[in-house]
Amino acid sequence: MTALKSLRQISGLTRREVSELCGINLRSLQDYEQGHKDISHAKGELLYKLSMTLGCTVEDLLEPYLLENGPVFGEKQMLKWIREAEIKSETYKVYGKWIAAKEGCMLVFVYRGMIHELPFSAIFTEQTLPWLRDAAVMKMESYIENELFQEKSKKLRGDEWDEW
Repeated sequence: MTALKSLRQISGLTRREVSELCGINLRSLQDYEQGHKDISHAKGELLYKLSMTLGCTVEDLLEPYLLENGPVFGEKQMLKWIREAEIKSETYKVYGKWIAAKEGCMLVFVYRGMIHELPFSAIFTEQTLPWLRDAAVMKMESYIENELFQEKSKKLRGDEWDEW
């Protein structure tokens, strides 16, 4: 099942309703939902209209494994909270976010112009979400500190550190 179809079903809208609200041909919508057409090749305007209609982000539509077998993290409200959760390292001024992946969940952030994806295993419930956010920040900071340590070690010892 595609993310588009799952998100449409969660929203409680029929294909016809989404088609009319977005101004997309019903057959095209069906092709995107069934994977006959790759939604990542859709025009930005269509993706924006779909996201607004379904109450999700454009990114949610493009993540191929999001909601693959029904809601990964529970109810629609839980998904919304996870998407909107602010994961920020005050120390390094880096923002992160969780995304669903085929094997589970990933913590994604950009540091020094590079995208970093770290596996993040957790059980997302209303009770665990607040401390999972803190755990995500600690995981990002630990990764960054390790990168900084590696850089400093190379400067201090040169290439012989790599050979060791």
